[in-house]
Amino acid sequence: MNKSILYLLFFLTVSVLSQSTELYQKTFTKQDGIDIDNIYALCYDNDGFLWLGGSNLDNRSIILSDRKLALQRFNGHSFHSIPLPVFDNPIEKVQQIYKRNDGLFYVETELSDGYKLLLFDPYQSTFKPVTFDGYDQDLTGLSKIYSYNNTDYLLIQKDRTISLRAIASDLTSKEVFNFTSTENKYIMEGSSRIIPFDDFVFITDDNFPVKTFNWNGELIKIIDQVNGADNKNKVVVDEVFKANNKYYAFLFNNPNLFLIDEVNKDFTLVEDNRLPNVHLNTFNDQFDNTLLIASYDGQVTINGFKNQKISKTYQLNLNATDGLKIASKNLNSEVWLATNGQLHYFKLPNKVVKNFLPNYEFRDIKPLDTSNYLVATEQNGWFKINTVKASVTPYNITLDNETISAASRNFIIEDSIIWTNGRTGILRLDTKTKILNSYNHYPITCLEKPNDSLIIYGTNGYHLMQFNIKNKIHKSLLKTDSLDILDIHILKHQNLVVAATNKGLLTYDLKSKKNTFYNLKKDFEDNYLLMVDYHKDYGYLLGSRSGIIYAFNPESKTVTTLYKDDLKAGIATVLFDNDTWWINSFNGIIAYNIKTKSKTRFSEKDGFTHHEANRYSALKTKNGLFVGTLKGLNYFNPSDLKAINDAAALALLKVNLYDKTDKVLKSHYNRSVFDQNNSITLPSENRRLELDFALKNINAVDKGYNYRYRLNDEDWVDLKQQNTLQFANLAAGDYLLEIEALDFSGNKIASSLLLDIHSTEFFYKKWWFFLIVSTSIIGFLLWLLKQAKDRKQLQEQFSQGLIISQENERKRIAKELHDSISQQLTLIKKKAQNTKQEEITVLTHNTLEEVRAISRGLYPPLLKQLGLTESIEQLILDIDEQTELFVTSDIDNIDDYFNENQTLNCYRFVQECVNNILKHANAKALSVVINKQKDKISIKITDNGKGFDIANAQKKNSLGLKTIYERIRILKGEITIDSKSNSGTLIHVIIPIKYV
Repeated sequence: MNKSILYLLFFLTVSVLSQSTELYQKTFTKQDGIDIDNIYALCYDNDGFLWLGGSNLDNRSIILSDRKLALQRFNGHSFHSIPLPVFDNPIEKVQQIYKRNDGLFYVETELSDGYKLLLFDPYQSTFKPVTFDGYDQDLTGLSKIYSYNNTDYLLIQKDRTISLRAIASDLTSKEVFNFTSTENKYIMEGSSRIIPFDDFVFITDDNFPVKTFNWNGELIKIIDQVNGADNKNKVVVDEVFKANNKYYAFLFNNPNLFLIDEVNKDFTLVEDNRLPNVHLNTFNDQFDNTLLIASYDGQVTINGFKNQKISKTYQLNLNATDGLKIASKNLNSEVWLATNGQLHYFKLPNKVVKNFLPNYEFRDIKPLDTSNYLVATEQNGWFKINTVKASVTPYNITLDNETISAASRNFIIEDSIIWTNGRTGILRLDTKTKILNSYNHYPITCLEKPNDSLIIYGTNGYHLMQFNIKNKIHKSLLKTDSLDILDIHILKHQNLVVAATNKGLLTYDLKSKKNTFYNLKKDFEDNYLLMVDYHKDYGYLLGSRSGIIYAFNPESKTVTTLYKDDLKAGIATVLFDNDTWWINSFNGIIAYNIKTKSKTRFSEKDGFTHHEANRYSALKTKNGLFVGTLKGLNYFNPSDLKAINDAAALALLKVNLYDKTDKVLKSHYNRSVFDQNNSITLPSENRRLELDFALKNINAVDKGYNYRYRLNDEDWVDLKQQNTLQFANLAAGDYLLEIEALDFSGNKIASSLLLDIHSTEFFYKKWWFFLIVSTSIIGFLLWLLKQAKDRKQLQEQFSQGLIISQENERKRIAKELHDSISQQLTLIKKKAQNTKQEEITVLTHNTLEEVRAISRGLYPPLLKQLGLTESIEQLILDIDEQTELFVTSDIDNIDDYFNENQTLNCYRFVQECVNNILKHANAKALSVVINKQKDKISIKITDNGKGFDIANAQKKNSLGLKTIYERIRILKGEITIDSKSNSGTLIHVIIPIKYV
């Protein structure tokens, strides 16, 4: 912001320091977001947002540029640019933004070759071209729009034909009349004006004198001369305004004010009303207030108009070279002024609350006479304020020929003597001789004068003191080194000192020297006391740090709570206006009715300079109340002060989202979409989100509002006064975003802004994708499991088939050996016996026995006859008889638990285990134990042979082990082989059984 552009001066008749009603200003430039080089149009929408239109140097047809002209909306914090539509001929200028009764805008634009009228919806940020019958192309000329009797009128031009049109809300237009220019060819544009009356209408342009028509289009009069005007120039109306149901006008290049005479249809000079100007603009607000802004000789003046008199109110050192544009909701409180591509805000002084020295921190206030008051600031010395003239004058005090700045907390004024405190002691000022005396001892926090000879004062961490004004001696009354005495009160000519301290209430009797300290919780909910005062009906009043006012009765020594602040704001001072107590707190000035308990809180929005009042700085006068704050002193009549209802409401104005199609971050301004569908979806490609929101119906300098937000009821995040919210990459999920606006007191304003936000995840992170992938993986694993199960089943079937085939083949071979070879051998044996060939007979007999043994080994013929148990016992008996092994056995009868196939496999298992021991173990002993247990059969085969490496045998795919394992698997059993080198082998099998 270029602060050197705008310097505010004060009333011309008084000095800077004597001005009490300063004009606050703030300037906005390109650095603040203005994207319009020249501002030609200002307009408020129904929500209180300010709209700007104009032109850019880069948008001229002679310059090739991608920069697009836009309307701009200002919400009090930031500017938003809404691009204008693109036509065959580009828009180079917005010359007017005119608000209709329904809140929509007419936007008059100038193109590179003609003019076009647009209807703009500021709520939806949409444009619609307005067409006129018979005018298909861009218009040759277009005047501004003027309203009369709730009808909107404008002039449109095609070639030399000028048509006065009335536009309806549905955009249909009706020609009132038309006329053809007889002067040189010209173009109707922003300087062309319509001044309508009941019986006639003035049409004026800088190319021809004022023409008067009746509403039927008949030319009544041409005004080419006006008394009081330079008749060498054409009579051209520069500005028109309405006041007291009369129209007034300024003519081009003429400082005089003229009244439009409706009877004579002419201009009449208004005597003694001159406003020299190079640029001039007038404005009427909705309350019929009038303001005249004029630029002349390098300065701008703000002028009022009342009772047919122009009054210069403010003079600004503001250089206006391209005209002045005005906007205001209420000219009594604010003015927007646009010039030179800058936007200036002026806050006009409040007429109810008069502000003095708004940048100073105030302390004590005492009357000098009925209209003059002495006030002390914290760091900037003393001032004299005149409430009648609304003037402020420094009240300089000197000590040893040097001006001093006393941080006085209390004034005691008696005749021509002022007693107060300085930095380190008592000050005495003789107002007649201007002699100042200082009596230093210790820094003073507060003081009172109970009688003609004593001043009692408090300190921080030292003593309660007295000062004798006759002998000028300081004396300690009571040691208070553990206390900070923040305020004292002594009724005149009484002896009781009542002191508010940081730890409770202290009383001291000047006569008896007795003191009492009250700090019990039963007396004080908060014993940090900031102030003490006296009320005739309630006694001593004590204000605490947490916003509680207590009433103290020294006779009954009781404490009563009278008031609790809703915001727990510390009590600075209290003023009494009948039943209304004006409680000046650290968070607002509260009007509290002690009878009805009703209360109203006031702050900056009501005209005060600051919401935090200062201790000691309050005074009731005959005509009003003084309240000092951290920034400025305020004076008002309580009966005139009315609370301003806070009409502010939160509105979402702009959303920046990533556009997946164009792959860029795009701005969206259509508020109807936000309101109708409070849901925002963030694409997974870019989950960035930017939101701009603002309060409706507030001005640009309302600093008492703060914002905060939270997601899904989490903790609030303070945004201070920032009205932009950004999420660089919002994690995937569903959120409820809640935004709140708070006033200066921390109270919520209106309703929260609620938005549902769906931040989408990449498809490969979404639940359905996980479900598909998980299902696929599970399906694939199940397929693999099935394949493994099928392979195992096939393998088992193959193994079982192989064993069955093996058993079948054994049975066949055993049968062949028994039925064929054994018979042949028996026949040979008999022939040998018949022929008495003993050697052949013996040989044949041995061979026959071996064949029978082989046959029995291939398939035990007694298995079916003897059963499983006896067959195993026979097997063990044969081994015991035929080998040198020491064989032991303990075999229960297990015949009833196996079918034929299981019986064969169980027998084969024992047989193969025994055979392996015989072949490989080199064992000396063998033990076979078969026990029938509750629901299983246990088989243990043990030897004391050399043992073997089980893992190595499994790795080499030992056929013997595989066969053993397979037979046990067929029996649904479990096998354990424990073998160690030179320690023998234990084979243990558990086979589950079912009773038959």
